[in-house]
Amino acid sequence: MARLKRPRPATLDEVKITREPDGAQIEYLDGKTATIHFTLGEAVRTMSDVDILGRLNESLRAQQMMAQNYR
Repeated sequence: MARLKRPRPATLDEVKITREPDGAQIEYLDGKTATIHFTLGEAVRTMSDVDILGRLNESLRAQQMMAQNYR
């Protein structure tokens, strides 16, 4: 079995968002990218899909910047 790609910033048409009690599951529709269980706390109850994906994308971009600066 091939290894799944690392999650990357995405748009709403590229993912399926499923809410969990304290976060959301972000599933990439390409079948090649790993699914994320994104913890957001109780705030997830009032967040839209756009808000959830925006927070995830911010987090992923910050991780990418940290990795680039580490080299």
